[in-house]
Amino acid sequence: MIRFRPNKHTFPFFYSVLSIVFSFEVLLKDRRGFIRFKNGWGYWDSFSLYWVYPRVFDHIGEFFVPAAYRKPIHSENKIYWGIFFILILYGAVLFYWIYRWNH
Repeated sequence: MIRFRPNKHTFPFFYSVLSIVFSFEVLLKDRRGFIRFKNGWGYWDSFSLYWVYPRVFDHIGEFFVPAAYRKPIHSENKIYWGIFFILILYGAVLFYWIYRWNH
């Protein structure tokens, strides 16, 4: 993720990547039974950790990965923002689906 992180507007990039990863977790837990939460762990804990982990290693990676070895995504691209807004809608639907599924 450090290699492709845009120089500006990093929130849409992280939101897009983490939404896709979180979707796989929901699929593996609810549909396949591959993941089991224990000791009070839940979706909120997973999603929070997904935000902390890449942000911390992103800041650490800036010191170790030189700019010459990075290929940042252009954040001014319309496709970049289009994917971000589509994933916002997807996240809202996913949140509704999880909430409805558990109640």
